[in-house]
Amino acid sequence: MDFSWNVDKIEKLLLVDRSGSVMIQEIIRQGGLATDFNNVGLSELLITGCWYIWWQRRRVVHGEEIQIAPRAAMSIAAITTNYYLAPKASTYNKLLFSS
Repeated sequence: MDFSWNVDKIEKLLLVDRSGSVMIQEIIRQGGLATDFNNVGLSELLITGCWYIWWQRRRVVHGEEIQIAPRAAMSIAAITTNYYLAPKASTYNKLLFSS
């Protein structure tokens, strides 16, 4: 992933609105590929990361242990890559009902 490109985009977004939710919304809307993660969608990676952080927070609230940050980052990348590489339902239905 070309981080300088992303930093430039984030800096431009900060000129318009400093809200984190607006930046997330714009990153999701603009899309793109995370080339360091098998070209998975940047939107999918961001959404999975947000969900995973929520899940980790939920575990803390319930008194459970959570992963260290580097391991959590690897988990987010693995979940997103698995989702991206999984066959989609339409492909599965075509294979199932094509006989």
